[in-house]
Amino acid sequence: MIKNKLIISTGVGYGHVTRDQAIAEKLSGKIFFAGYGCSYNYLKAFYPTIKISGIRFSDARNILKFRKLFIPANFVSLFYSIFDYFRLRKLIKKENIKVIISDNEPIAKFLSKKGEIKSVLIHNQNLKGLWKIIKGDYNSDMRLLAKLTKSLIEWGHKNADLVITPSLLGKTEHKGRYYSVGSIVRKSENKVSNNAILVMLGGSRFGLFMADKIIKLAEELNEQFIIFGYKEDLGLKNVKAFKFNPNFIDYLKDAKAVISLSGHSAISECLVHKKACLILPIQNHVEQYLNAKTVEKIYPVIYTEPSEKELKRQIKLLLKNRTKIENKIKKLRLKEGTELAAELINNL
Repeated sequence: MIKNKLIISTGVGYGHVTRDQAIAEKLSGKIFFAGYGCSYNYLKAFYPTIKISGIRFSDARNILKFRKLFIPANFVSLFYSIFDYFRLRKLIKKENIKVIISDNEPIAKFLSKKGEIKSVLIHNQNLKGLWKIIKGDYNSDMRLLAKLTKSLIEWGHKNADLVITPSLLGKTEHKGRYYSVGSIVRKSENKVSNNAILVMLGGSRFGLFMADKIIKLAEELNEQFIIFGYKEDLGLKNVKAFKFNPNFIDYLKDAKAVISLSGHSAISECLVHKKACLILPIQNHVEQYLNAKTVEKIYPVIYTEPSEKELKRQIKLLLKNRTKIENKIKKLRLKEGTELAAELINNL
């Protein structure tokens, strides 16, 4: 029996939503989305999408603070989520939706408790890594954020009929309803010739500091840069910027190298396309920190906000060591996980 499906997609950055899109393209039945922020803006052009409330961050610097989760806007979002619940219940009933897929959005847990609706949780959190942060010598923000993340994931596990975890380095395993699969990334038959260094901000304000410094350094480095997720194109000779461009993969295929935050999808795409990458995780962001730790033997990582001088040095090193990095990636036994993830969901 072919079942209609609802995907509730996190709207903080583009990493989660592009992964959801990659899976959605392989699913059977009618596909509906609910999202906010980046996910809503991205998805509304491709799928029937309902706009819902979601979490916001108040700081544009490259650092995440636990207390800044408690800004007034998030309490307002919590209130409006009650209305979102009933709107989504109405959609579920009208369209006979039988499967709800989410990357740990809390509203999905409440919706899937009713009736015969199956719940799928897709996440890339490292529970062992989170536990090490909680018990380790880390600052209070990281430990509190790790506790919160771990609690949400464990709650999601309890309510899910199927849990899918994409792997960065190709590790796959299966135990009961838990599946670790290969990389879940977008595919494209197109390629845009550029031979540039791509700067991927992931739709987050946190990476703006990095882009601003790179713009200042661009002429000195005598390289072409293409920035994805920047506020505007400045019309500079060797820097092109997109506020939003869905065709990142087309540019990635011919890129010289990449500079990125430490999102799981961004790193996965660089690994799959065998591109050298300089990684700058958002400070105190436990998911990005653990992603960076996973690949730090392959990719150079800057864990604290660098000065312009240090960033320039690291970019030069990235280009110098590009071939070595690409050869390391070629030795990995990476696996494709999109087909398996979709098959598991379709078989529920």
